[in-house]
Amino acid sequence: MEKIDKIAFVHFGKCAGIYTANYLEERVLPDYKLYNSWLKRLPETYKGRDWSEDELLEIAEVGKGPCYVHNHHISWTKRATEAFKKNGWFIFTFLRDPQDLICSLHFWAKKIY
Repeated sequence: MEKIDKIAFVHFGKCAGIYTANYLEERVLPDYKLYNSWLKRLPETYKGRDWSEDELLEIAEVGKGPCYVHNHHISWTKRATEAFKKNGWFIFTFLRDPQDLICSLHFWAKKIY
């Protein structure tokens, strides 16, 4: 099987994204350069937020394999997605049945608030 050098995960909320990101980063891609702005080892200015469109565009250009980027779907604009595709990134996401998604959001919101 051919190794994929550049992987981009479009994290759509409430669709197993945290599990997927953690699994990939810890078990599947431990030797990959990680572009995940939610990681604690990044500078304080990045922690806990997603990459902006401009930051994603930079990552798409400079990303030399093996590397992996994680970002929520909101910042994945058409322009950013096309830049990643043009630069040979494998892009993937998971979607969920809308009824299950609404149910999950309901219980998540109840727990948080």
